[in-house]
Amino acid sequence: MRMRSIATFLAAVALAASLPRVSLAAQEDPRVARVAAVEGSASAQVNAPLADGDEFSTAAYSRAEIQFDALTMLRVGEHTRLTIESLDPGRRIVRLALGTVELRLWSDSETDLRVATPALSAGGQIAGIYRIAVASDGSTLVTVRAGRGAIPTPGGGELTILPGKALRALPSGSSPSVASYDVAAAPDDFDRWSDGRDRGIREALSANYLNTAIAGDDLSSNGRWLGYPGYGQVWSPYVSSGWAPYTNGTWGWTNAYGWTWIGGEPWGWAPYHYGRWFYDTALGWLWAPGLYSPWAPALVGFFGAGVGSYGWSPWSRNVSWVPLAPNEPVQQWWGWRARAGAPSVVTNNFTNYAKLRQVYRNAHPNAPLGSTTLRFPQAGAQRPPPPLPPVHFDAPQPRAAAAPPPVRVAPPPATRTIAPPPAASHR
Repeated sequence: MRMRSIATFLAAVALAASLPRVSLAAQEDPRVARVAAVEGSASAQVNAPLADGDEFSTAAYSRAEIQFDALTMLRVGEHTRLTIESLDPGRRIVRLALGTVELRLWSDSETDLRVATPALSAGGQIAGIYRIAVASDGSTLVTVRAGRGAIPTPGGGELTILPGKALRALPSGSSPSVASYDVAAAPDDFDRWSDGRDRGIREALSANYLNTAIAGDDLSSNGRWLGYPGYGQVWSPYVSSGWAPYTNGTWGWTNAYGWTWIGGEPWGWAPYHYGRWFYDTALGWLWAPGLYSPWAPALVGFFGAGVGSYGWSPWSRNVSWVPLAPNEPVQQWWGWRARAGAPSVVTNNFTNYAKLRQVYRNAHPNAPLGSTTLRFPQAGAQRPPPPLPPVHFDAPQPRAAAAPPPVRVAPPPATRTIAPPPAASHR
């Protein structure tokens, strides 16, 4: 096997950077929502991304939660079918064909999400709890548990639904046909399940160091935040000895981004799609959110690997990956760069780990190496591939140190006032 030096790798990166690019100002990668919870059976697993055009459904005796950011979420009841129509800021739309959803808005300034049905379009004017149900004939029942509901009408008007009230409308073309406006029905099991989800999220919001554009309410309950010199607030997950990032999960195909890492941990969203990981010999693996950046399908570096490697790829070649450390750039394999024909991922052989670690600081010592060049499929350029086998890892991982004593962390400065809505009216 012909070995090439680190200079070859750096030359390849420089060549990729010199190729013609499409204007950044004219291009933008798709926005995504997160499947945050699933109880029972649903069409997508926990931590799967949903983008414009993606459909989502639940089976009987099933429930789910979709998070659009830290302050906007949609709870989904059983026997429900919906489509993500638009995630554009200021025009976020979910089209509900059948079933029940509950729109949960945590901030008066984050109320742009609308649920469109065959009869109307519903949302909230302020923070609150808004339940929308669509029957098989398209009739729609909008119930306001808390807040103040809003239904747009032709000509720029708006119907207002007060808390504790419910409006029923029939399909009638462009204007909602109101059939009734009455006292809301008593809460049921779905409402109580949603209330239970709220309690956990309320606690997380009070201790969250993330930008509110990022869905990550489950970090505080699955790890702790620490002050770390040079990086500010970093997150330390509660994990077993020998754990490492990007080892518990799978590569899944998404229409918007192609191959995407879907974390197997309950919290496996924000730390795999934002920020960077690094290893501290005393504290173990730490995640640094850093400044807010757009969502990415994974933040890893790829390199060639031989038989017995700890990496796997959907191709016939062995490929390994490593979590990127702070300040290490990601070679983008998704979105407009791939469609523009730019090289997506540069991989290379390395004669030893000392050279590999000059590029990837998180490269695990003593892992075997191989040889390959990898190009991810262009997003949306081909039909989805067959289901992937589970990822298998054989290489030794760094041993986690014993848990250090608790670290006192000063609360962050307030960046946004989160105003939980008043208690739900159960009249």
